[in-house]
Amino acid sequence: MRLNKHEFKKWIKWCELIKDDLQKIVDYKQIYLRFEEIVNHNFEHVKKNNGILFCDFVRESFIVNAAVCIRRHRKIDNSISLMKLLNQIEKCSNQFTYDFYLQIYPKENNEYGWQEITFNNFSDDNHIISEKKIHHDMLELDQISKTVSDFVDIRIAHLDRKNQINKPTYGDVYDALDLLNEIACKYFTLITSNGYSTLAPSILYDWEKVFREPFNISNE
Repeated sequence: MRLNKHEFKKWIKWCELIKDDLQKIVDYKQIYLRFEEIVNHNFEHVKKNNGILFCDFVRESFIVNAAVCIRRHRKIDNSISLMKLLNQIEKCSNQFTYDFYLQIYPKENNEYGWQEITFNNFSDDNHIISEKKIHHDMLELDQISKTVSDFVDIRIAHLDRKNQINKPTYGDVYDALDLLNEIACKYFTLITSNGYSTLAPSILYDWEKVFREPFNISNE
């Protein structure tokens, strides 16, 4: 695999697609956790008004959506994923030099030199991208998301009763999402030049209002 400007521009496009996909599930996680907090705080009211089934539906919908997203970005196949992006960067690491990076993002007059700071976070010698560092991130992502991803393959995408598998916990799902968020932001910063620390949103509107206003439910 040869690294050139065309290949790098492809990675930039991939980053945008990956970011849009992960952003959605990170948003959903934040909303779901607040929903769970509201339900737990009002559990007797929920139970008294036959709300358990609805809450189970919301919980299952989020967990399945999140688990499929985790599986999607752990795989290296014909589709775009975070793991596939890291795999391609790893394959090109011996070509990914600081001089090449400056061809993509040249310094402007009086610029403070973010290029060097960003690049050096991925390099051992400040000259070339470290294959070892990328491989470490890939290995960590693979290990953290394995239980969730395997469960999707055997119990969600298919109903495979021949294989026994441990059901992932909510903590497994949350940990995998947090790591996806962390690693994605790290590489988005390198590839797109846009600094990211997290995809977690700051929701500016009051989405909880829907639970404070009465519904008008009709069976007609």
